[in-house]
Amino acid sequence: MKPIKASLPSYIYNSIPGFLLIACISQAQTVNEQAGAVVKNDLEQQVADYASRLGSHNYRIEIIPLPPLKLPLCQHQPEVSTIGQPTRLTGRLTRKVTCSTPHWSLNIRAQVDIFLPVVKSRHNIDRNSTIRADDLILEEENIAKLRGNYFSSIKDVAGQRSRRQITGNSILQPSMTERPALVSRNASVVIHAGHAGFSITMKGQALESGSLGDQVQVRNSSSGKIIMSEVTGQGTVKIID
Repeated sequence: MKPIKASLPSYIYNSIPGFLLIACISQAQTVNEQAGAVVKNDLEQQVADYASRLGSHNYRIEIIPLPPLKLPLCQHQPEVSTIGQPTRLTGRLTRKVTCSTPHWSLNIRAQVDIFLPVVKSRHNIDRNSTIRADDLILEEENIAKLRGNYFSSIKDVAGQRSRRQITGNSILQPSMTERPALVSRNASVVIHAGHAGFSITMKGQALESGSLGDQVQVRNSSSGKIIMSEVTGQGTVKIID
């Protein structure tokens, strides 16, 4: 995956080693440079760890520059504190930079972007269609700009049904798809039961529809007993112990 290039003069930093960031702070010529570097240093490891957990090493941290300030440089490394949601690490973030010698504080804004492959439609997909793998593509997107959930693997979508018309080049979201029903309400089903190597099958009737892994109630055709079961395949269920 091609990394985003960094450019210190434009206040865009990405994947700079920690010792270079400390050097940037210590060699800062202005308060603007000092505050921007210390915020970048604070965000760098947090964003790198978060991106890694998402499966990405491609991210960008942009410090939004303030107008030139005439404040004196801090005589020590300024402290950085979070403003807003502490757990949010994408989009527009604000950090408070505080210096005690001399005394000043600044609110520094940063734009954090993380890029991940997401599942998109290769072309238009009709409503109530079975979605095939060749209907889909993986393309890298900035997740800071995404709204709602998304899929990161084609195999998680292939085989599902479209709940509505999906236009080409759309980012697929869980609300657009549904797993196909393998058991239909009032349909006949085969019920499997067993313990420690002993298994039996019996006929039954589904009292509700369900997809793979769903829990549904079925009626044993012989005894009339209503049983809670799990959908295991097309027209088959297993009794939940």
